[in-house]
Amino acid sequence: MPVNECGASAGARSGNDLESKIIKHKKMTHLVFVMGLLMGLLLPGCNKIGIGFTKIGDILAKPEKFSKQEIRIRGKVTNVLKIPFVATKIYSVQDDSGEINIRTIREAPMVGTEVRIKGALDTLAIVGEQNVGLHLREIERW
Repeated sequence: MPVNECGASAGARSGNDLESKIIKHKKMTHLVFVMGLLMGLLLPGCNKIGIGFTKIGDILAKPEKFSKQEIRIRGKVTNVLKIPFVATKIYSVQDDSGEINIRTIREAPMVGTEVRIKGALDTLAIVGEQNVGLHLREIERW
């Protein structure tokens, strides 16, 4: 068996290399597991701290940018419209940038309630380049 300059055999050195690689692999596996666990615990909390919500003013300024995608907003309910014998309810939500109407088939929230909504942008009609009846169709509320 060949001997290196320190007097150790080549077989002993490759055994140390293998052991070193195993230790590195275990550390990397542990790190990936811990990172995955942290992401699983922290990401659901993003809804609570406001990460990932769109400003209502941004939606109103460029509605075409938000068409055909789900949008998440948050704000305070300012108005509720319930029409007798009609399942659909309309309520308004305001944040610090604007106010938008929300259409829902669920029970409308009370005025003054802070809400978080996931919805899809919808309009009643488009006249020229103007959106008439721009609103958010509620998908989920929490």
